[in-house]
This record gives sequence, C-alpha cells and structure tokens, in this order.
Amino acid sequence: MQIGKYILIMVIAGWIGQTAVWGQDIRHEFVPLDTTSGFFEGGHFHFHARTYVMGTVNEGAISDFGAWAAGAGLGYVSPEWKGLSFGFSGFFIFQLWDHHLDYTDPISGGGNRYEKALFDLEDPENRTDLDRLEELFIRYRRNKWDIIAGRQDIETPFLNSQDNRMRPNIFSGLWTEWNDEAFRLEAGWLYSVTPRGTVNWYSIESSLGLYSFGQNVDGNASRYKGNTKSKGIFILGGEWETSRWEMQSYHYYAENLFHLSYADALYNHPLPKTATVFLGVQGFFQQQVQEGGNPDPSMAYIQDGEQTWSVGTTIGLETDHNHWSYNTLYIAETGRFLFPREWGRERFWATLPRERFEGSGNVFAQSIKWEGTFLEDKIRPMLGAGYVILPDPQEASLNKYAMPSYYHLAGRLDYDFSFPFDGFTLAGLVLYKGDTASEPLDPKLSINRVDMWHFSVIADYRF
Repeated sequence: MQIGKYILIMVIAGWIGQTAVWGQDIRHEFVPLDTTSGFFEGGHFHFHARTYVMGTVNEGAISDFGAWAAGAGLGYVSPEWKGLSFGFSGFFIFQLWDHHLDYTDPISGGGNRYEKALFDLEDPENRTDLDRLEELFIRYRRNKWDIIAGRQDIETPFLNSQDNRMRPNIFSGLWTEWNDEAFRLEAGWLYSVTPRGTVNWYSIESSLGLYSFGQNVDGNASRYKGNTKSKGIFILGGEWETSRWEMQSYHYYAENLFHLSYADALYNHPLPKTATVFLGVQGFFQQQVQEGGNPDPSMAYIQDGEQTWSVGTTIGLETDHNHWSYNTLYIAETGRFLFPREWGRERFWATLPRERFEGSGNVFAQSIKWEGTFLEDKIRPMLGAGYVILPDPQEASLNKYAMPSYYHLAGRLDYDFSFPFDGFTLAGLVLYKGDTASEPLDPKLSINRVDMWHFSVIADYRF
C-alpha cells in the first residue's frame, strides 16, 4: 500500500471514529455493542505517534552510528456482538536522518547494530516504503475464555513484542486464554511473524536469520538463514498469583527446532511502614528436537544433542516509590542458550537495557538495579549496574556471537506529561558497556559491543 493511500485511509477512519487509548494490547479491550449507534461508531479507534533518536559512540577511531525516525499509526477495536469482535492496526515510519546506517567500518569490518532496527533490517536503504499492517484479528469471548485468531500481540517471558524500537513484534496464529482471579492459562500456535525492525511478514521458518546469525559450534558462520524447516511454535503457559506469591511457567515447542521450559517464583514478605522484601528464583531447560532445523549440521539452527539449563535469582526491597534489587543469572556450560532474537527478548531479572544472553553458555551475570516512581507515577527513573562473565569469544561452542565479557552501566528516565499535554510521554536512555579484558580487544569484537556509549530519546503521543 502506498504511503499516500495509507494516510488517507487513516484520516477517514479517524473522522469516523471516536478517541480512545493506544498502548496496551488492543485485543484486551472489550467494547459493548451500543445498539443506538452504528456498529463501527460503537468501536474504539487508537492513535499513536512516535519519534525516536538513537546513537552509538564507540571509543577510539571506530565509527559512530546514529538515526532519527518518526511515525504514526491507527488501530480499531469493534464492539462485541454475542462474544465476537475484531480489531486491526497499522503503522508507517519516516526515516528523518541517519549516520552510517548501512556502512562498514574500515577498521573493524563491522556495521550498524542498534539503529537500523528502527527501520527495515532487510533493506536499510528503504526510506519510503516503511508501512505495515500489524494487528488483524477476530476474537470470541465467553465467560473466562478468550480465543483470538489472526495477527496479534503476544507477551510471554521469551516470545514477546520486544517493543523498544519504532514497532514491536506481531505474530499470526491462534491464541486462547483462560482467566480467573488468581490464575491465568494461555496456549497458542503461531505460524508467522513481522519482527521488530522489518516491514514484511515472514513464516516462522523464514524469520530465522533476519537478525545476526553468528557462528556455529565449529566456528564457521551459521548457515541456517533460508535453510531452516519449521511449521511453527506451540506455547503453553500459566501464571498464578496470591497475596505473597507470584509464579509463572511456560513451555515453548518450536517444531523441528527445540523444546524450552521456563519457570519462576517470587515471594513477597511485607514489612512495617509499607515496605516489602522479595526473593525469587527462575530457570529454564532447553534441548534440540528432531533435525534442529536441518539435517545438515552446518545449516541447523541448533546442533544435534545440544542442550542447556539456567538458574537466576533476585532479592530486594520495595517501598511505595522505590524498588531495589540484586540479581544473578547462571547459564550452564553444557551448551548455548538459543532462542531466535526475531521472536522476542528474554526477560531475566539480571538483564539490563540493550543486553541479551541468548547465544551463550557458561555465563555468570549479576546486576544491581534501582527503579523509582514519583509524582503520582509520572516520573519513573531507573539506574542499573551489571557485570557479565562470558566464555572466550573464540569459544564458538559456547559463544555464538563472539561477545566478550563486560561491565554495564545504564540509566533511564520516563516522564508522563499532564494536562494540557495528556498522552505525551518522553523517555531517555543512556548506557555504557566496558571491556573487562586486561589487553585491548580486537576492534571487530568491540565495535557496538563494549567500550561504547549508547543513548536513546523517545517521544510518544497517544490518544
């Protein structure tokens, strides 16, 4: 669809609709049918505009990178009729400015890592055709059950929207949820995805390799892009909550690829004066199934017999306006933790912004975090510091992306404006990653990874 036609449709739809709120998953809005008005007029339209400035500054003579994107989108949720409803949403993006977006640094041989995901990873030179239809679903709701079919937002501990660029991951498939007051059960089969940083839809098997695909266990470049066979992903999960306990467990079966089972439990103990001490443990187990994506090991996503497990912990104190925590994560040396980055971002307690542990085994990470909420939750600062010990970058069997060990400092500040600027949010992120090695690193290992500053400034407007 051409940009001009897309904008025209959005303007017409906005004229028909009435204002609502964009931000949460629009599947979960239940709009009763108003028989006194037209069917479409009884629904809710959602508008979202975003502008995003991002930059990465590498130490020394290695190239720096930057980009500025802006865009807007519209969504609609119909009223519910006998339990049935539908919804859709779309978004377009403009590339306002970039610095070295599609560029190879002459010193390191590396290129852009973060900023290009604001646009189209498959075609960094694409500056005009950056629109996509996102959610498009039909839903049936009865009592405690929801069944959603079509293109939709999915949020789980590993497969999720990873909404920290211009647009999130959106998945297509069948999803069902059962909600009680203290327990929620959900399951689904997903067969296609439009990953963050792309404008097209891909089958599950063809989505692998859109992001960096690293190296195989033998040290040669992975060749699974375009050579992986998988019919989709089955997910089964549940969450349980009481006054003191929060627990969740999820199982992911990526057909012909892997099984991954995850669970966590968090215990909260109240103290006098509205304070709470919390203690938690989390972990996963993963193993290859069938062909691992391809019978040829050089083209397989996960190697024959490859498996690993992890354990993480958190301990901290929470008050009305402050949340302190100390967090750890250990991933065993039995194999690499592998979960396609195109499908989501793992949610370990030890994780800090712009950080992943996917692709590595024999990992020990620890972090300290402070998060605050002030001025009726309108101001939300975060500070964090972490230290991550990884295998040697040359140890390909445990380090898929040849990532060196590092220390990590991060700060973020979010502010929600009040009247007359309701719906406007401004956020800023700045971080530094430093190399822990005693000798200078090869530039090809450090570019956009360590010895670097990174910042983001994001402005959102929703109504």
